[in-house]
Amino acid sequence: MGVYGSPTDMLLIQEYEGKLVELNTLRDEGHLDSDEYKELVKDFSDVEAIRADISDEKYKVFAEMIVSHLKPLIQKL
Repeated sequence: MGVYGSPTDMLLIQEYEGKLVELNTLRDEGHLDSDEYKELVKDFSDVEAIRADISDEKYKVFAEMIVSHLKPLIQKL
């Protein structure tokens, strides 16, 4: 298993971060209302949802770290 900060671990973070940035942009531009945004971002703060999305067992341990990293990016409404 890699250590936090290895290229593979960082790719996992970047993947989720990119999705969240896209949702933030859609909301900021008025393409998503508050309820739609909340529904779409709730999985980004759910450790089990992140674990379920990671196919490689050895990387599932990073789900909590990913959620912790993403929480500041989720806009409070």
